[in-house]
Amino acid sequence: MTRRLLLTAVVALAAAPALGQSPGRVYGGADIGLSIFHDNNATVPGLGTASVTYSTGFAFGVFAGYRFGENVRLEGEIGYKAADLDTFAGQSVTDSSLTVWGFMANAYYDITQLRWPVTPFVGAGLGLAYGKAKSPAVTASDTVLGYQIQLGFNYRASKHLQLNARYLYQGSQDFVDSGYKVAYGSSNLLAGLQYFF
Repeated sequence: MTRRLLLTAVVALAAAPALGQSPGRVYGGADIGLSIFHDNNATVPGLGTASVTYSTGFAFGVFAGYRFGENVRLEGEIGYKAADLDTFAGQSVTDSSLTVWGFMANAYYDITQLRWPVTPFVGAGLGLAYGKAKSPAVTASDTVLGYQIQLGFNYRASKHLQLNARYLYQGSQDFVDSGYKVAYGSSNLLAGLQYFF
């Protein structure tokens, strides 16, 4: 009887890690949300430099990464942000927009020590930002150094699937083309999912 109980305990302990198995290390995902372009300055030939404001815009991204242990992740991300210009030098503007493609390498730290139902994380990224400003008169574009910082949380819905929500600040060097110069920074509220293989 004692041997049977001991054998049952050993089998249960051996099976426990498999039942509570963490997701795989390789993952991919996507998210979508709102992009709020910060008021900035823009230089337009013939009009000079003035403040620019934007309407609330749209953002989405796709990403793939690798998880090192319980806390550290590295990933590559392609993200898109777009917003219409609202005013230039205090005057209303129509049919003008700024779009930004970001090609970023991100590093994350997952705060698993808290053992909460959700896992908070912080992250930072560096890469390239391709910006395109469009108006009825002209289209200007430039590729510059971009960066971002973010924080959010993941919720593990199943062994392989996680839901996430994050705040992301993205900025870059000024976009410059043919006398046009546009400063860029945006705050983004995103929600999406990750699948761990």
